[in-house]
Amino acid sequence: MLARHVRSEKLWERETKERTALITMLRNEDEYYSGLVAEQRKKVIMLDFEPKARRARQNVDKARDKVYGCEFDYLGFVDERRAVSPRAIRQGFTDALEENVDDWRKRVTQSKVECLFEHELELRKIQEGQLKEQTKLDDIEYRFQTIQEERQWALTSLWRRNSERKWQEETRAKQVRVASQKRKWRINFFTKTGKPDKQRRAGHPWDKNAFADEAHDSFFLGGADLFLGRKGESPGRLGSQKALQTALAAVHLQSTQNTMVQYGSVSVVVGGWCGVWCWVWCLVSLAVVLVLGWCRWPWC
Repeated sequence: MLARHVRSEKLWERETKERTALITMLRNEDEYYSGLVAEQRKKVIMLDFEPKARRARQNVDKARDKVYGCEFDYLGFVDERRAVSPRAIRQGFTDALEENVDDWRKRVTQSKVECLFEHELELRKIQEGQLKEQTKLDDIEYRFQTIQEERQWALTSLWRRNSERKWQEETRAKQVRVASQKRKWRINFFTKTGKPDKQRRAGHPWDKNAFADEAHDSFFLGGADLFLGRKGESPGRLGSQKALQTALAAVHLQSTQNTMVQYGSVSVVVGGWCGVWCWVWCLVSLAVVLVLGWCRWPWC
């Protein structure tokens, strides 16, 4: 029993140390990730991605409009070149148109290169940087929330564990107190020689030999035959079973009458003493009333 108790205490202390160490580690991680979340949010605010992305989109829209304008002018010069008559071509009127077509073709190419590799690339870099920093912030916040939930679970589990042990100890202490009171008030039986009676041990079922047989049954007041001997029946032949039963019924009836007489004498004594005490109480009350009334008269 002692070894089991020592083992349970050692196991309890070991688990308590492990749980306390876990809570300490989670508290440190909570503080660490709390600082990381604040730092990452500050970094995201300082990088100012939204205004930069808004300006980059505006530049991309302007670059696309420029590309559309250059293509429109280029197609216009191409249509004019196609509309020139063969006579004008022989006379050399298409040289300026061809130069304009080549010039606007180069402008369209240059505007597309600027739109794709300058403005679009700048917008893509800003979006990728924003996505990277925001993903990093989301991961840190998720880890921070997970640590908080784990820490709360560890604290709740430790509190519930300590509460359950406290309740168990209180229940055990109550059981010990009740058992101690039962041991104080229990009846111990002894033999005629003064030794403890092993057949009637306290807290254990009695041995069958400790109980009386049917010949030693006690009488019940309600089972007495009040009309015994008044029915006109013969008591039976001497030594027969009927004669024995009649004798036992007579003893039962006499025992019942003796018990009732004893109860009556006790009630008379108790009732007499109660009457005496009532008369004494009335006389004392009357004396107190007279004394108080005498003290209230003017000549007192």
